Amino acid sequence: MDAPPPPPSPEFARWFYPGDRGVIHPDGTFSILGRADNLVNSGGVKVQLEALDARLSTVPGLVDWAYFTDVDAFGIERLILAAVALPEHQSTLVTAVNERTPDVPVNRLYLVDEIPRNAMGKVLRHELRQRFATLASQQ
Repeated sequence: MDAPPPPPSPEFARWFYPGDRGVIHPDGTFSILGRADNLVNSGGVKVQLEALDARLSTVPGLVDWAYFTDVDAFGIERLILAAVALPEHQSTLVTAVNERTPDVPVNRLYLVDEIPRNAMGKVLRHELRQRFATLASQQ
């Protein structure tokens, strides 16, 4: 995991760093792209986990889902998908997901009963990572 950003310089010490990434458009509007810590490198492709999550909205039988990452024994970050899926679609899920994300195929898929979220509905990816570590240690 990357280290947190350094403290702001004195002239910006009053600013709050929320950890979000954003862009200012030519018309002056601002869009939040996602969390800085959710920008990952998968096979040389930089991808925002929230953007990957959004691509899966049309996968048949997918009820809820979230990407998260883990680091393998060689220090390589792997994309993992946790999914709540209808039973009749589970066998075709990986194919359907990879059709929508050909640039970043899923390394591993875990079928789960629920995706952990906070009170605002944001995915708690660190909890998914902890669950994965527990599962991996049992294998």
